[in-house]
Amino acid sequence: KIGVVGFCYGGHPACFASVTDPDVRCGAVFHPSMQLEGAFGGDAASLMRQVRCPFLLAPAGNDLETWGFEAPLSEALRASAKGSACEWKAFPDMAHGWTCRGDLADAAVARDIDEALRAATLFLAKHL
Repeated sequence: KIGVVGFCYGGHPACFASVTDPDVRCGAVFHPSMQLEGAFGGDAASLMRQVRCPFLLAPAGNDLETWGFEAPLSEALRASAKGSACEWKAFPDMAHGWTCRGDLADAAVARDIDEALRAATLFLAKHL
């Protein structure tokens, strides 16, 4: 069993891996940017509908228009084979990239990094 984790566009290979490898059982993506699939001639919504395992998405505040629970790409992910098991944990006070580029000296950033990693750990443990 494999769990995958992606940051930003790293969510794309994580989602793609779930489409191509049945051993991928779940994934977590922080400040997702799988919409960049479109910049390379692909269709992000189509990719999201093909995902074969549950994912946890952790969008920042400025990601919510694209990756909030009711956003079109999130709706496409919910339409996937395991979409009903997907989860969203939004971090509205954070800016895109906070988990890997955030300033840990900022108490709010440190708090939300801890919470995002805790949520991902629990999600991965639940599905692996």
